[in-house]
Amino acid sequence: MGLVLLLLAATTSRAATSFAHVDLGARPLHSGMSGRDVRELQRVLRMAPVTGFFGSKTRDRVKSFERHAGLPADGVVGPDVRAALVHYKMRAYGASYFGPGLFGQHTACGEILSHRLLGVAHRTLPCGSVVTLAYGDRFITVRVVDRGPYVHGRDFDLTWATAQALAYASADPVAATY
Repeated sequence: MGLVLLLLAATTSRAATSFAHVDLGARPLHSGMSGRDVRELQRVLRMAPVTGFFGSKTRDRVKSFERHAGLPADGVVGPDVRAALVHYKMRAYGASYFGPGLFGQHTACGEILSHRLLGVAHRTLPCGSVVTLAYGDRFITVRVVDRGPYVHGRDFDLTWATAQALAYASADPVAATY
């Protein structure tokens, strides 16, 4: 029993720290910066490789995006650029969330659902696929960990931890890119 609890703790700990909540509006992003928020920015801009370092390639991509969005092309990601990223680079999807009554059960992708598991359920994306979500001023990148939702008009089912990280409390649409 102790080994099972140890393995469960290791699994939920890894899942909880693999992708953490990042708010792209918490600080202006510009050349020379690094971190999770820069990785989120690079994912939304569909850059490869995602390095987490705001170098010349990221700056050039941001400037190009700013010109496309009709914003001043200064290469700095602030509130206006963040809002434009959601508008131009992400699409609205129907969503809901699941979790508390199902904690302890296995997901279709082999994870154990807990209050710490960050992820989404999707009907067709392969298990482990990376999805970046935005709701309000919050962004998060998670993996597909389950199948569903099976409710008409909903494309994603957020785990409870993902819903909490996004401050998502209803069946509102979320913006997503994958």
